[in-house]
Order: sequence, then C-alpha cells, then structure tokens
Amino acid sequence: VEYYVNDAGEQVVKLGHSVLKDGEKVYEGEYIDELNKKFGKIQDVREVGEKSANYILENIIKKTVKEKMRIEFDEWTSEKELQKKGYDNRAVEMLKKKGFTYESDGALWLKTTEFGDDKDRVLVKSDGKNAYIAGDCGYMLDKIERGFDKLIMGLGADHHGYVSRLKAVAKMLGFHGDFRIILSQLVRLVKDGKEVRMSKRAGNVVYIDDLIEEVGHDVARFFFLMYSPDTHMNFDLGLAKEQSQKNPVFYVQYAHARICSILQKSLSANNKQESASNDINLSLLSHEKELDLIKELNKFPELIEEISESYEAHRLPHYALKLADKFHSFYDACRVIDEENPELSKARLSLVNSARIVLAETLRLIGVSAPKSM
Repeated sequence: VEYYVNDAGEQVVKLGHSVLKDGEKVYEGEYIDELNKKFGKIQDVREVGEKSANYILENIIKKTVKEKMRIEFDEWTSEKELQKKGYDNRAVEMLKKKGFTYESDGALWLKTTEFGDDKDRVLVKSDGKNAYIAGDCGYMLDKIERGFDKLIMGLGADHHGYVSRLKAVAKMLGFHGDFRIILSQLVRLVKDGKEVRMSKRAGNVVYIDDLIEEVGHDVARFFFLMYSPDTHMNFDLGLAKEQSQKNPVFYVQYAHARICSILQKSLSANNKQESASNDINLSLLSHEKELDLIKELNKFPELIEEISESYEAHRLPHYALKLADKFHSFYDACRVIDEENPELSKARLSLVNSARIVLAETLRLIGVSAPKSM
C-alpha cells in the first residue's frame, strides 16, 4: 500500500505563495498561518513551498494517518524524488522511441487517443518543461519496473478526467496487468441539520483528526467505510455522536457485547450441570429466527471472496449491520440458556458463538473494535 506525495510542480508553488500571503495566494486556513510563522521570512517562493510541503507531510499527514486514522502505508513515494531519479524524463524518452509522441505547435504530444482517451495530451510544453502528465508517466514507469502485476489507484472525483489518460499511459509503457482506478467523492458534513462546508481555498477546513477527536476512531472509520467511494457521503455528526441503537456503530458493537455476555453466563450455567454428551445436535435449530441467522452467517465466506475481487469494502459495514439485526431478532425470539432443555441450549450457544466469531472478524476487517461489554 503506497501513498503518492505530490510534492513537485505548480501545486508546490501555489502553496509557497499562500504561505507568503502574497498576491498569488490560493489557500487559506489555520495551517497556512502556522506555516507562515515557520517559513514566512524566506523569500524564494518555491523554497517556501517545498519546505511547507515537507512539513505538512511529516508533521500533519503522516502523524494523522498513522496515529489518528490508524492506517499503515508500506511506502511513501515522493514525486520530487522520482523526478530527481529521472523517471519522468526516462518515461518521455521511452514513449518517443515507441512512437507514441508527435510534435505540434512547438510542444511534444502523447497519442493517448490511440488507447481510449478523448484527446491527445501535451507531454512536453513548448517552453521545454515537462507537462504534469510526464510525472504520471514517470510514476507509472517506476511501478512497472518494481514488477507489479496489479495496480489499484485511488483518486479524488475531481480527477475523473485523468482515468482514461492514466490507463492509456500504462498501456503505452507496457503494463498489461490488472489496473483499476477508484474515484472517491467529496464528503458533506452535516451538523445541527446544516451543512458545514469544507474548502481548502476558503480556509473553512474540517480536519480529520478533529473529527476523530469529536466522534471517536471507531465511529469515524465505520461511517466512512459505509459508503461506496463513488457515492457522495453525508457525515451526520449528530448521529455519529449518539449513544443509541440509531447509531449503526453502536448497534453493531452492542450486538457483539451482548453475545459475549451470553457466552459468559453460559459458562456459569454449565458449571452447575453435567452434560451427558459433548455432542451438539444442530438439527434442533429449526426456529425461523435461528435459520435466518444461520443463512446470514453462511453468506460471509462468499462476501469476502466477492470483495477481494470488487474492492467494494463498503459492503462489510452493511453486512455487519444486517448480521447484528439478525442476531438481535434471534435473541428476542429464542431463549438461549434454558436449564430445562440443555441440548437445545448447547445448539443455540454454538450458533451464538458462531455469530460472535463472524461479527468480530467483520469488525476486525473494517478496523473497528469489538467490545466485550458496553
């Protein structure tokens, strides 16, 4: 799993102007004010931008991702470092040799339309500088040379126009493996029934670490994963902070805690009675709610297999909710520990334990805790 750091090009210059608060500033916000205090006395715009970008990466992004979001990346790949190693220029030369470029209006163009793009793209501008797509070509070449046969790229929805050109670049450079691009839509934060707007340019920014601080890691992670990346998300702060079964995270975690409580009680009950046999007669599970729970549990292996192919991780939280719902319905309808019917109790306890295993594993895959008590 790799995080690609856009620490080169015009974005860095824009950041530099913003930190210096000059006439070409683009971004505003508390983080810009903090960077201005640290680097505002430096005169060179690019130097300010590079120092600011590095500070943001090391002290904000990496810290937040690892400590708050609890996401581990195997690699942090720098666009600037790839350029220093010459990957973008090597990719340009390779594309030239393969015959995928042509000159027009003093610029070097890439024949991306031959591979499904809606128009050809400028690879080297008329002033001799590499265009933005040259960096994408360099990064693709880097990944190809590292020997990957499957690539999954995550982009913001505002980069939807890049999908066809990136796939064209991959084919031109000789990648013939599985290449998927997942687009993520913006998040709409709702507070007190009103939308809280998020904009890097306006300075009205909601930081993920502040959000996690307010609602908790489990809730934030579960809520974000409930939505398919290509779906606009409404993050309801009121619901996220509610400690009731209206909150989907509370509902699922409460089901797991309830299961653990039942199993703990069964240990005490078993100490008081001797069973004639350790065999469990699962054929006794014939109640409608028992069968509904069993059917839901049986869906789990196939679900995992499907997600491993489709990458539709949002199906996991929804499965957890449905499984919790089936368990609560079962528990309300069926008495689990019945001293007068020990064989049925053993069968039901076996079912309850199966529900615990699957629910705990689902929460583990989501990255959310499975409390034993609440």
